[in-house]
Amino acid sequence: DSKTELALRRIAARLIDIIIAFLFLAVASIIGEIAYNQINGINLLDFSRMNDGVIIALLITLPIVNIVFDYLIALFGFKGQTLGKRILNVKMVKKDNQEVDFLALCRRNILDYVMFVPNILSAIPLVGIVFVCFAPFCAMLMFVILYLVDTLLLFVANESATSRDRIGGTRVVGV
Repeated sequence: DSKTELALRRIAARLIDIIIAFLFLAVASIIGEIAYNQINGINLLDFSRMNDGVIIALLITLPIVNIVFDYLIALFGFKGQTLGKRILNVKMVKKDNQEVDFLALCRRNILDYVMFVPNILSAIPLVGIVFVCFAPFCAMLMFVILYLVDTLLLFVANESATSRDRIGGTRVVGV
């Protein structure tokens, strides 16, 4: 595999993973909103305003989606591959070419959790008021910056290693 081809497959794999995760989160948000409306006696399908149901569903679902996609599937299901990586025939390995383990995945994914700090802070009473308006924007901005930098690193770094690879002691190879 050429460096550019592998980089493009990695980017496409990540986009597939993001789309799949987004679909799960969208479904969870709708279910959360319907449940919240039902519990609070609001018209069951009133989506004219965002209620706490969406926020609660996302706070519960985000970690679950992350655990399922980034840990369970990658570790036990596909041996170092997320669904996107599996589709595009690339996989994560440790720098010494051993199978990726739980600790390496935790280190590799730490930046994903950093992006959600503003969202977590928005759930804290009193302090959260400051973050409630800006949390989604901050998380999205951090997400875009992180992935733009990582995408650039794929093309300019000698080892085609993203910040996630460097932190996790991993690399992505073609299969």
